[in-house]
This record gives sequence, C-alpha cells and structure tokens, in this order.
Amino acid sequence: MNSALEAYLAEQQSLALKVRCAARALENMLDAGFGGTEAASEIAGLLGSLAHDLQNALDITNIEKVAP
Repeated sequence: MNSALEAYLAEQQSLALKVRCAARALENMLDAGFGGTEAASEIAGLLGSLAHDLQNALDITNIEKVAP
C-alpha cells in the first residue's frame, strides 16, 4: 500500500470516528428524552452530513485517485 493511500484511509478512519461519536451523542440524547430538541436535530443533521462525506470518500473512484 502506498503512502498516499495510507494517509487517505487514515483520514477516512478519522471521519468514521466522528460519525460514530455523533451517533453516540444522538443516541444518548434520545435515551435522555431530548429527542425533540434543536440540539438533537443539529446532531442528526451533522450525522447525516458526515455519513454522506464518508460514503463519498470511500467510493472506489476516489480511492483509485490516491492509489493508482
């Protein structure tokens, strides 16, 4: 594996961790009864955005750009 690909995958792993943390925060808010709050809505929106970014990053055409 080349160094560019390793760096790219490390960046995506970091993004995946952010998705996981946002999901956990939202889960905790829902468990605590704060599901209808503005903060919960903001976290849900962030979670969707992060998941979309991660999906795009892991698309094979993007990986091929850093791993010819």
